[in-house]
Amino acid sequence: MPRPRSQKVVELKVKLISRIGDGFLRPGDRFMSNRALAERFGVSYQTAHRLIGELCAEGWLERRRASGTYIAGKKASIAGIQLLFHARARRPGSFGTHLLDQLRTRLDRERIGFTISFVHNRASIRRDLFPVIWECKEAVLPRLGPRGYALLLNDLAPPGLAGTFIDTIATDDFSGGVCAAEIIRSRGHARVSVLGGPKTDARSVHRVEGFCSLLPDAQVIWAGGWFHEDGAKAAPRLLKNDAAAVFCCNDRLAEGVVRFCQTRHCVTPKLIGFDDAPIAEVLNLTTIAIPWDELIEAALAIIRKRLRGDTSTAARQILAPRPVIR
Repeated sequence: MPRPRSQKVVELKVKLISRIGDGFLRPGDRFMSNRALAERFGVSYQTAHRLIGELCAEGWLERRRASGTYIAGKKASIAGIQLLFHARARRPGSFGTHLLDQLRTRLDRERIGFTISFVHNRASIRRDLFPVIWECKEAVLPRLGPRGYALLLNDLAPPGLAGTFIDTIATDDFSGGVCAAEIIRSRGHARVSVLGGPKTDARSVHRVEGFCSLLPDAQVIWAGGWFHEDGAKAAPRLLKNDAAAVFCCNDRLAEGVVRFCQTRHCVTPKLIGFDDAPIAEVLNLTTIAIPWDELIEAALAIIRKRLRGDTSTAARQILAPRPVIR
């Protein structure tokens, strides 16, 4: 007559079923081996073998010969990529347009299928595609659910459970602000200002904070937006301060200041931008560059991984910006 099962083993089986069913493990995910289960929970190898065998027989797990044990069920397949970009990526010469064009070129080259959706307030999500998101996470992430995989470009991960599934590639904005301050300080400018973008945008805030950590006496002016018209609107306040040099938190803001000064036939202060968008080359603007090639390569690596069905914990990559002196 077989010995009755100990309470410890009974409770362990309940715990394993609860873990499999909690939603964090998905069909096709690898499960613990017999040895790993025995070591983690302090049971014999034979007991671990029996438990996993029972879970397989009950439909919770499945064994694959010469491969291991996996969560049972049909693994969700991803047919391609859904590029979800804020509607302002339609603006010619903008950061978003440049990023989208580079990404599309690489996806075409690697023959990875994709769709493009321009998002403003609402987004329609396709469940068979992997979302790649720029500047519209507030409209997209709630529709994914708390355990939906996605990639955020040039942005930080959301806090909490969602962050476990959201891959992110971001730029070190604080460090970029420090770089701009170092360049301005090396040129010996006495009166300096910072032109920030939206005060509610964390990237703008971090760039300003980085700059002011080195040059705390700099006057800070908030443009309220990221476009050249926002920079032009803020330009009179900059000129009133008689700043010799201005760090603009993106290149479009710098363009607005330049255009305003040209229209009014006044002297343009020395400007440093951020992003290295195409307009920076046109303006011959010194800027703190987002490492575009590295960003695209990192994005492609994550996309390939998710298309292969990889369900590992989300990656968070922070890229260092670099100055482009013009």
